[in-house]
Amino acid sequence: MKNISTQAAELLARCTQTADMVTPPVERVEPKLYNELKKVLEAAGGKWNTKRQAFLFQRDPREQLAQLLAGGTVVSTKKATQAFYTPAAVVARVLAHCPNIRQGVILEPSAGEGAIADALYKAGGDVDCCEIDADSVAILRGKGYDVMNCDFLTVKAAPDYQMVVMNPPFTKGQDMKHVRHAFNFLKPGGTLLAIMSPAFLHSARTACTEFAAFVEAHGRVVEWFEAGAFKESGTNVQTVLVKLTAPNA
Repeated sequence: MKNISTQAAELLARCTQTADMVTPPVERVEPKLYNELKKVLEAAGGKWNTKRQAFLFQRDPREQLAQLLAGGTVVSTKKATQAFYTPAAVVARVLAHCPNIRQGVILEPSAGEGAIADALYKAGGDVDCCEIDADSVAILRGKGYDVMNCDFLTVKAAPDYQMVVMNPPFTKGQDMKHVRHAFNFLKPGGTLLAIMSPAFLHSARTACTEFAAFVEAHGRVVEWFEAGAFKESGTNVQTVLVKLTAPNA
């Protein structure tokens, strides 16, 4: 959550706000005050655009900012939805492990706004998506994807996909649950690639040791992404890439 000082609230109130953009007033502002405003707008999902001299948003920020000015807080959209989207450099490393992208349909179970799906599509893949956040679903459908708008863990598994490529939420071991569920969507011999927390490799918790055995039985860790690989997406967490193969029939 992000609170705001009285001075920053006054500055925010003088900003020009639209459905996809917040433009700060053209006036001299103390660096400390501007940085506070910047952090608030970034927490709400804004990204500074030098050419436009404004913070651009994928979703309308005005209601959330109005609540903030009324004495509330800004909840980071990334933390609220666990939506730490995959940077292009990481996506490229993931795709290097994808066999036969053009053969069969690919599932992206936590598609966000399409960072992985877009790369798969550009490489010739036929991609189905699942995404829980309604605003992200609207963006995906605007790009032409077939999207299930729901919690992926509630989707009934069917072995319809040649490949699953995913960057699931990590909090409280959700990534392990998502990967186990996604594995059931693979056709015999199909491939799953998942960006995950490395916690299962070190923890003595039963859920982690059982998942580590599951990975060993069906595949392995094929990449380690250094802390900072996701910095542009708002997190410095270290991650790994797990590659699994479904048993042949």
